[in-house]
Amino acid sequence: MNKKTALLLAAVLFLAVILSPARLALALPPRPDPTPASPPIVGGGIELRAYAAQAVDWENVYTLVQWQDGLGGWNDVDGWRGTLDELYADGGRKTWFVPKAHFGTGPFRWVVYLGQETLATSDPFDMPESDGQLVRSIVALP
Repeated sequence: MNKKTALLLAAVLFLAVILSPARLALALPPRPDPTPASPPIVGGGIELRAYAAQAVDWENVYTLVQWQDGLGGWNDVDGWRGTLDELYADGGRKTWFVPKAHFGTGPFRWVVYLGQETLATSDPFDMPESDGQLVRSIVALP
């Protein structure tokens, strides 16, 4: 092999190494993820699911959340009261957001009314203990 051919071969090999796909990939700038990350959930929730075997005037069903004091009495939670968020043929649901400051506290319970009549009371429960956790209570109405 003559000197010119050797130099030409060395130049071709040099360019092949420099312009290889692996080498080009390293030289590219970083690209953003095409799907942005969702913001983390900070807080949890409580949810009531109420069902009935017979017809109930669901649009007039009213709920509230109560907390139990050290003497065993139940007290209404300010602001956590209202009609159901979503209605189904045989029931409905109500959900409240719970900030981290209330994680793990309890006991609480749901009370379900139709007018002045108490239809049901849920079993006692504690607030969620972690971000994104949903504590669900299910009650069957008479």
